[in-house]
Amino acid sequence: MNKPFVVQFEITGRDPGRLHSFYRNLFGWQLQNTPGGQTGDYKRTSEEETGIPGAIGPTRSGPNAAREQDWDGGQGS
Repeated sequence: MNKPFVVQFEITGRDPGRLHSFYRNLFGWQLQNTPGGQTGDYKRTSEEETGIPGAIGPTRSGPNAAREQDWDGGQGS
């Protein structure tokens, strides 16, 4: 049996601008706008920079956008 492995990550929250700033300052990531992103709120990292591709954006983006309207992604831990 093959072991599972991480192929991508996504960090979401209510204030994407603060998330972008936090991770830029913490890791020095150069975040890029994504095609179709809403007003640049959804940004991607590169695999070369982070080891695996990833994205940071608003809670209601990507695969979460189709969830019920009041869904906010939870509190996180």
